[in-house]
Amino acid sequence: MSVPPAGAMVNAYAPTWVGAFLHNILFGILIVQVYIYYSFFPKDKRSIKALVYSVFLIELAQTLMRAFDAYNNEVVHWGDPDFVGTHVGHRGDVLTWLSMPILTAISGGIVQVYFGYRIYIFSKSIWVASAIWLPALLQVGSGLGVGLVDKVQRHGGAANTKGAAGNINTTIVLTIWLVTTLVTDILIAGLLTYYLYSMKSGIKESDRLVTRIIRLTVETGSLTAVAAILIMILFYKKPPWHLMFSDIIGKLYANNLLVMFNRRHFLQVHGPISHSLGDITTTTRTGIVSEVEFASKSAGSRDTGEQIMLSSSQRGKYSFF
Repeated sequence: MSVPPAGAMVNAYAPTWVGAFLHNILFGILIVQVYIYYSFFPKDKRSIKALVYSVFLIELAQTLMRAFDAYNNEVVHWGDPDFVGTHVGHRGDVLTWLSMPILTAISGGIVQVYFGYRIYIFSKSIWVASAIWLPALLQVGSGLGVGLVDKVQRHGGAANTKGAAGNINTTIVLTIWLVTTLVTDILIAGLLTYYLYSMKSGIKESDRLVTRIIRLTVETGSLTAVAAILIMILFYKKPPWHLMFSDIIGKLYANNLLVMFNRRHFLQVHGPISHSLGDITTTTRTGIVSEVEFASKSAGSRDTGEQIMLSSSQRGKYSFF
C-alpha cells in the first residue's frame, strides 16, 4: 500500500486531531461543571435538571462518536490512500454527519431556546423572545440539513475530493446554519445585556452584582459567536480546517449553560457567611439564590435598616434562574 503525500496526510488528519484535542478538554471541563451542579443544586426544579442532564447526555454521545471516528481515522485507516483522498468530501468519518452538525445543532438549540425563555421572563414580550426562538429553531433545522446532506454525499454518492466547500448544497445549508447560529448568539448576548443593565438601581453593591452578571453573559456568549465566525471563514478559505472548530462549538454551548447555572454558587460563596453582599441580602431556598432583597435606608427609615422588598416579578428577574 502506497503512502499518501505528506500534505494530504496533514490535510486529512490534522484538523480533526486538533479538534478532538480541544473537544476532550472542553468535555472534561463540562464534567466538572455537571459535578458542581449536581453537588450544590440538588433541589432545582425537575425541568432545570432535565435540561442540564439532557444537554450533558447529548455531549457525552457526541464525544463517544468522535472517539470512535478518531480510532477509525488514525488506527484502522491510517495511511490508506483511498481513505485519505476522500476523507473530506465523501466517506470520511463514519459518524461525523451525526456527531458534529446534528448533535451540535440540537445541543446548541436547546441552550438558545432556554436563554430565549429567560429573555421572555425579563421582557414579558413574546415578540422579543421570538427574535431568539425563530433563528434558534432555524439553526437546528439547518444543522440537521447539514448532517443529512453530508450523510448522502459521504455514503450515497460519488466522491467529492474538493471537500465540502466544493459542493453547492453543503455550502448553502452550512452557511444558513452558521449565520443563524451567529445571529442568535449575538441577539442573546445583546438582549440579556440590555435587560440586565436596565436592572441597575444606583445601589453600589447591587450594581456591582449586575455588572458581574453582564460581564459573564458577554464573555460566555461571545465564545460561540466567535467559533461560528471562525468556522465560516475556514470553511470558505481553508477547508477542512473548519472541522477544528466545528468539533468544539457544541461543548462551548453546554459549558455556557452550566456556567450560567453554577454561578449561583459563586455568588453565594463570595459573600459573607450570612449571604449578605453589602446592600444586597440574598435569601436562599434549598441552597439557591431565589430572592434578592435590598437592605437599603430609605428617606424615611433613618438607620433602622428597613428592607425594601422586591415584587415577585423583580425577584424572578434578579434570580435569573
